[in-house]
Parts: sequence; structure tokens; C-alpha cells
Amino acid sequence: MAGKFAKVVVFVPTKRGGPGAFHYSIPEDLEGKLQPGHLVWVEFGRRKLQGIVISVEDDSPIHETKPVEGLVFSNPLLVPHQISLAEWISRYYLAPLNIVLEAMLPPGVTVKPKTILKLSPESVDAAQLSDRQRELVSLLARKPKLLKEIRKSRPELAGGKVLDPLVRKGIVLREPYFPKPSISPRKDWRVTPKIPLSDSVIRNAALSLGRDSKATRLLHRLMTRGQAKVEDERLAKSLESDGWIEIGTDGVARPARSGEEIWREIVRRRRIERKIAVLQTLAEAKEPVWIGWLYAATGCNRADLKALEEAGLIELSAKERIRDPMEGKVFVPDEPPSLTAEQEKALEAITSRIVSGDGGTFLLFGVTGSGKTEIYLRAIESAIEHGGQALVLVPEISLTPQTVARFSSRFPGRVTVWHSRLSDGERYDQWRRIMAGDVAVVVGSRSALFLPFPNLRLAVVDECHESSYKQPRTPRYHARDATVALGKMLRIPVILGSATPALESFRKGKMGEYSLLKMPRRIMAHKKSLQIHGINVRYREGPGEAAFADLPEVHVVDMRQELKSGNTSIFSRMLKSELREVLENGQQAILFLNRRGTASFVMCRDCGHVMKCPRCGIPLTYHRGDNQLVCHHCGHREPVPEICPRCGSRRIRFFGTGTERIESELIKLFPHVRVIRWDMDSARLKGAHDAMMAAFVNHEADVLIGTQMIAKGLDLPLVTLVGIVSADTSLFLPDFRAAERTFQLLTQVAGRAGRSALGGKVVLQTYHPEHYAIQAASRHDYEGFYSREIAFRKELGYPPFNRIARLVYIGSESACRAETERMKRLLTLEVVRRKAIGTRIIGPSPAFFQKLRGKYRWQLIVLSPDPAALLAGVDFPPGWQVDIDPVDVL
Repeated sequence: MAGKFAKVVVFVPTKRGGPGAFHYSIPEDLEGKLQPGHLVWVEFGRRKLQGIVISVEDDSPIHETKPVEGLVFSNPLLVPHQISLAEWISRYYLAPLNIVLEAMLPPGVTVKPKTILKLSPESVDAAQLSDRQRELVSLLARKPKLLKEIRKSRPELAGGKVLDPLVRKGIVLREPYFPKPSISPRKDWRVTPKIPLSDSVIRNAALSLGRDSKATRLLHRLMTRGQAKVEDERLAKSLESDGWIEIGTDGVARPARSGEEIWREIVRRRRIERKIAVLQTLAEAKEPVWIGWLYAATGCNRADLKALEEAGLIELSAKERIRDPMEGKVFVPDEPPSLTAEQEKALEAITSRIVSGDGGTFLLFGVTGSGKTEIYLRAIESAIEHGGQALVLVPEISLTPQTVARFSSRFPGRVTVWHSRLSDGERYDQWRRIMAGDVAVVVGSRSALFLPFPNLRLAVVDECHESSYKQPRTPRYHARDATVALGKMLRIPVILGSATPALESFRKGKMGEYSLLKMPRRIMAHKKSLQIHGINVRYREGPGEAAFADLPEVHVVDMRQELKSGNTSIFSRMLKSELREVLENGQQAILFLNRRGTASFVMCRDCGHVMKCPRCGIPLTYHRGDNQLVCHHCGHREPVPEICPRCGSRRIRFFGTGTERIESELIKLFPHVRVIRWDMDSARLKGAHDAMMAAFVNHEADVLIGTQMIAKGLDLPLVTLVGIVSADTSLFLPDFRAAERTFQLLTQVAGRAGRSALGGKVVLQTYHPEHYAIQAASRHDYEGFYSREIAFRKELGYPPFNRIARLVYIGSESACRAETERMKRLLTLEVVRRKAIGTRIIGPSPAFFQKLRGKYRWQLIVLSPDPAALLAGVDFPPGWQVDIDPVDVL
């Protein structure tokens, strides 16, 4: 029968290259309902687990199958293209399919079974048990316990000698326990009056609330009627002695105080202060009130509201409240500028593919400030007009605030964000909005690629050269390449934008695999804007309304000559002079150094001992703010030693420079300068990026000091100077991409200057001014750098002329050596067996970061036209990490 079997990827650890999916029969009650993308319960061995249905098939390759036990959710959680993308990532990057699929699910929906221990209902002969067994039985007699809790609180009771015999004898039962999903829609409770709440209604309602008493009833009658016949003389005498009533000779009680005072006493005696406050607040509001605000305004609690609801005075109603990261942010709609001829040509090429549905990959190669973002915006507008959605990937969370502002101003109310700093609740709600098609544009980091777009018509990868698009953990996919693969599956245009594209991407553009769109001129402003604001600057004329500007002039400073001239400062004389001029003119500057901290290492001047991380073997970085030595790899911290731990000397010296030291040295030079330091240490908290960006844009600071977080995508018109404190930080790392990464970073940082009519310049400090990467960056000459670097890659057979697989083994030092040597022998035989011409295996050798978090790391590098095909059938034991197309080999 058609649709009889479900192919299910079960969320259980599997070997790399092992069976990715299992066949289950579809029971009658699920026939016609079960679809690809459903999260289901299945029996796997003796366990009940969750899995994703990836297809529904007529036949099964095995004769006997277990049935699907049920749906976790009534609707599928994945759309078809997500399943196709997951299968591609699994094959291309040799990643377990279950891990890829799980990464595509919204947070909190999957649950892993836990083991709960229960006591059998049958009687237990305690005399036959050991002391610890009796203790465990006594513990479980109170209530069942999770095995994990017992292992944590009483590990001696969870051992095999104590627990296992009890399970075998049937005294203790081990059963699976499935906790509820940790995330669900957020309900916003509203409070509404059920009847009109006038002052008299509230006062009459008091008698149905709180602690009832004859005294309060008598006081209430006096307050409302002015008098009452005394029926309980003892009660009346008590109230009279307290000064609340007067009893006449006619036996009639009358108020002795004002009506307001008596009302307050009624409220006090019945203990309903909070309940009355709620009713009065609702009467004033004249509309439904959010329960959280009511709690804060009146001090009430849920029990108070429940009592008012039972009295028929109010109504509690729940309405879903979307946890929206964009909530409260206001974006002023902007008007699209006129396009330059280059922009119109590029846009026409892209939008024609949106209309035709032919798809294609476009490499938008434009210098910084050339108007690439406007191309994205216009292409997105076209995608939306044709009923589709658009995805914009950005490489760093630091790009998000300004990028989101640009897109939200153009498409108000139709943009959302997706990145790791969202709460699980925000991610869950945005995932549902995207799945429902309620969001037109998503701006996010690499994992936004995994979102369930029902009608994706365009994908953009901004700053597509960035290494942060590569996932550092399994599944180790590269979002740029995965987006290109997704574009081919959906037949949609994919725009890869960069001023410094990866060599692999640019070569594909030159070879015709990508459509290469060049935008070599920087747009300064529109001519009308310059005239209106009376700005008198030199610019280059172009057709249309745009005024073009040259890229900022880069001054290369040889720091060796600075030292020879007696300048030992971290700032060259030119950089000091330029900083002084910028500050005097009320403009802004950026100082860049891709290293955090105050000093990059701490050393004893007598014996040469360097303080290193005990877990990683890497020099510790000194942070002056905390006065601690910090490992930037594992987070280990320790105080700065007063004496050398090796020789006892007190001559401890701090060497190297970090962003913290730049900040302190700058303030020494210019005591009144306002500084923002933007790095991983200063921007840890949620919202810190937005706050720093807003402060700098609003000119609340004069100088922005930062690491690579500030190098990309920022558009800051008042920045007229960029100072690159050290261009050599990553230039000589033992990695074949070191020169490319240095060139890209320097070019991107330099591009932050001169993005307005004010112009700008760059001061680049280096000890290697003759290096071709430095020279090309100083000329903004990408194609010159490409020509030199591509020849080097071709000579050595590195990407893009081959692909790389990096195999890292983690363990003890002796195990690393033995296992990597064994693996090399195995791979060598595999190369011979497959006749894999052009394949080389480099190593084994210790990785550059040889020890991390207490474990040693050795590696093999496989250079091959298709390393995944070579490695697909290889059995990698635990301890191995397989990285296809790594962004570095450190």
C-alpha cells in the first residue's frame, strides 16, 4: 500500500558513515497524516526515542518493521528543503544526519528520555539487603527518583553493586521518563472587569471578599445607610469603645467617624487591601490590563486575582505574547536612493533570476562603500513583491544592530533577527513566525540558514569571505557553501557579497561557476545631498546622481624605523599626529588590534619562564581590569604572580599589546579622550553590541578600540581615521590562509574610514612593510593580491586547486602519536585501493595549538579533489574530529 513506511532518523548517537535512517511501519491511525518533517516517537532497541521522518515510502528494505508509536507535534517541524539540505550537509561534511537535523529544530522541542527509579509494590525482605541497598530502598519508598539525581547527590547508591542486584530481583524498577518540552508559547494574561466598577460597586463588593465578620458588616451598613439598629450589644460596645460608632438612647448605632475612615477600616479588617487596589486600578484603566503590570502596580498575587474572579468581579484571559527581539525598536522608513549604472546592472542580473525562477549564484565583488547593501535591499524588495521571503546572513553578531536597522527601515515590521544571543523563548517564537510565513526578511548568523522558510526566494551572504561562517563543532558546515547548495535545490538566486572574497569564491567567479558582478567605485553621497548641506569637497563625477570618492589613502609606517628613531611607543609618530588632528576637529577614529587584553604574555626576565595555561600550554594573557592572567581558549584564570614560580625572581615583565593596553596608552596621551573598547571581554552581555554601536554613532565617544569585531560592515560617517596598531598579528601563523586572512582583515578595517564627505585616511603600522599582503592592502588591490596568492596555492596544490580534510585526534600525548600514525597507514592503503590520484596525506604532527583544555591534539591533513569520498567509508574511533574544508589548520 502506498505510504506504508516512514524513513526515520532517530536521535541516537551513530557512527560516522553508519545507517542514517531506519524504516518503521505507519499505523492505520497515522496513514495520510504522517509527513516528512514530523517529529515522532519510535521504539529503538528497548528504548523509546524521538526521530524525524525524512520520507514516506511504499516499501521497506527489511521484512519486519516496528510501527511509529506517535507524533510529538501534530504538524511537521521541518519543511522539505530543510531535509534535503540536511542530507547534503551530512554527505558533504561527513556529519551524522541526526545531528544536522536536530540543529534545524527549534529550541526545547526535543526531549531525551531519562531513567526514573521506582520501588516495586511487592514487599521487600530488608534482611536480605546490604546497608546501602536498604538505604536506597528507603529513599525510593518516599517517592520515585531520577537516576541522574541519585548519581549526583548519592553516587554510592547508584553503583552497580548496589543498584543492579535490586533491579535484577525486581525490587527496584527502572523506567523511562520523558520530561515535557522546555519551551512553549508564552501566554500573556490579561485582567478585565466583568461588571462596571464604580466606587459604589467596589464598596459593596467588599462584603464578598476576604475574612467575613459581623463587625465589618455593621460598619458597612453604617457607611452606606448612616445608621443601624444594634442587634449584638457586645459587638456594638466593642466598636463604640474603639471610637468607630456611637450608640443612642434609642438603641440605634451611628458612625463616629467619616465614611472614608470607616471604609479603610472595613478593608483592613477583611484584609483585602490588595484586592481593592486591583479593582480601583481596573476602574481607572477602563481597558484590559496586563497581569504583570497589575502585580507591579498593586502588589497583588495570583490568589488575589483568583478570589476576585470567583466573586464574579473580574475575568482572566490568556493571549499569546510573541517574544520579539525587535520589540520596542523604532526604525524610521527611508527612501531608496538612485542607483549608479554599476548597481543597476548588478540588480538587473539578480532580479531577472528572481522573476524567472532560474536561480544562480552571484558574487557581488564591490569595494567597501560601493553600495552592495542597496543591491541586497532592492533584490529583497523584488523577492517580496513576488510573494517570497529573503534570508540575509551576516558573519558576526556585531553586524546585526546596524544591518537590522538598514533592513528594518526599508521593510518596517517585516524583519526579524536570528543569532545565538536570543533567548530560547525568542528563538522559539521567531521560528514559528518564520514557519507561518509571517516574516518577510530574516537577518541572522550562520544558523539562520536552518530556519523553516515556506517560500524562500532569495538568500544573501554578506561579507562571504568571513571564517565565522564555518561551524566549529559538529556538524562542521560552512554557511556560505551550504547556502549556495540550498540555492541550487530551490532554484533561487544567492548573492555572495564581499570586498575581499575568498580565493575559492573569486576563482569560481572568474571560471564562470558564479556570475561575477564588479562594483569597483565607492559611493560618497548623492550630488543633491552635497549641495543641500553645503559640503565643499572634491569628488569624482559619475553618470547619474551619485558622487564617487576614492578609497581612503593608506600610510604604511615601518615600525622598525620608529624604533631606530627612538620611538618605543605602541603608536607611531604619524598615528599620534593624526589622532590629535581628528580629536581637535571633533571627528572620530578607530584603533584596531586583533588581540584582547593588556599584554599578550607574561615572562620572568631572569630565567625566561612564560606563564602558561596548565590545561592548554598556551601563554596566558594579562588583563589589567581584573588584574588576572586569562587563557583565551579554555577560560582558565589565575592571579598575576609576584614572584617567578620557577626561579623565585620578582622581575616579572609584561610583553606584547592588547586592546586594554591601547586604551590605557591612549588615555595617557589624550587624557580627555572618550573611548569605547569593543571586544569579547567588553561585549559579553546581551545588548552590549547595540549599546556600544549606538553610543559611538551618537558621538558619545571619540575613539573606538576593537578587535576584528569592528572590522566588518560598520558604516560610521564621522570616522575619518583608522589606525591599525599592528598589521602583523596573524601574518606568520603556520596556516596556508595566513596571508589571505591578513589581507582581508586589513582591507576591511581600512574600509571603515572615509565613508562620508569628510574623507579619511588609514595609518597601518607594521614590522614587515614589504610583505605582498601588506602592500596589496595598502593599495586596496584585491586582484593584485589574488594573482600573487593564487600562484602560491597552485604551486603547493592548496585550495582552490584541491580540497582539504583536517583530521584531529584528541587524547593523551602517547595515544595521539600512536592513533594518528595508525590512521595514516590506514588512509594510505585506502588511497592506493581507490587509486585516488592527486591525493596527499600530510602528517601526523602536533597541531599548532598542541594542547587544549588538558588534552593533546595531533592532526593529519588530507589534500584531495574529493576528501569526503575518500573518508566516507573510514571508521573513525572516538577521539577523532573530521573537518572537511577547514578555514584554518591551526
